[in-house]
Amino acid sequence: MLFFQKWTKLFNISREILKKLGCFLCIIMGNEKFKGNLFQNY
Repeated sequence: MLFFQKWTKLFNISREILKKLGCFLCIIMGNEKFKGNLFQNY
């Protein structure tokens, strides 16, 4: 049972990390799109 609890905890932590990474990637992608729009204007 303790083993199972450890795994669920690890899973939750990894899920949080993935969420943060996803947000980070969204920000990077957004910035790339923003840069692309800026360069298209000039």
